[in-house]
Amino acid sequence: MAKDQCGAYPPEALIKPDIEDPDVFLLFTPGGTVRPRAGLTANNHLRATETIRILVLDGALNQIRRAQLCGYIQTMEIFADYAEAYPDDDSWVEELEREVRDTAHLPYATAIRHVLTRQSE
Repeated sequence: MAKDQCGAYPPEALIKPDIEDPDVFLLFTPGGTVRPRAGLTANNHLRATETIRILVLDGALNQIRRAQLCGYIQTMEIFADYAEAYPDDDSWVEELEREVRDTAHLPYATAIRHVLTRQSE
């Protein structure tokens, strides 16, 4: 595992997904990259940065994530276009929520959810 090869680091530097919600700390972009969320405290920004570095979440995985996200980017654009064309019709929201639920079991589910819900903007 990457964290075993990166040298010594303080364990408290890592985000613990069994205790903490990584969504609070990390943001996945449509380009496949991952970055710390804006507005984090200095300590939490450091923890997000260190988690990305130690677990090698940014790098070779970016291209794989980007490939996985292509279809979901198109789906998100369709939802966005519909919402813009029909501002008084929010029937698409339930469909989007279903799409997010249906992808929750997939690899890169967090990145897919961030793209579908436009969190990366």
